[in-house]
Amino acid sequence: MKIGLDYGGVISFAPDGWAKSIQKARERGHEFYLISHCGPGEMTERQAFVEYAGMINLSFDDLDYPHHQKEIAERKAQLCQEHGVEIFIDDDLHRVEAVGRMCDRCAALYIPQNLWQVGQRLIDGLGSDW
Repeated sequence: MKIGLDYGGVISFAPDGWAKSIQKARERGHEFYLISHCGPGEMTERQAFVEYAGMINLSFDDLDYPHHQKEIAERKAQLCQEHGVEIFIDDDLHRVEAVGRMCDRCAALYIPQNLWQVGQRLIDGLGSDW
């Protein structure tokens, strides 16, 4: 299964825990893509995002150019399509709804920032037969 993850508000709350979950799921044959947005002036988050991707050898797409929510959602949906992402996890409800509408083979899941553990448990529970 191919899984897309947002960084800010999802992975950023527990990067070490996510790294462990991602590694375990990779061992079972799953692929991961970091699909996240850093707005203008968010260089600290962007640097953390890039360093994290490098640390765990995670393919990523940096969406620093769009400034409007619609553009961000459209670009995330496009990247999910391009990579064949089947599950996309984000902490922004509006983007999740838009990605779910625009990406025909992707289940977009909204996970609020304070419930990031739900996404991590989902990844931990994926078997090799998915």
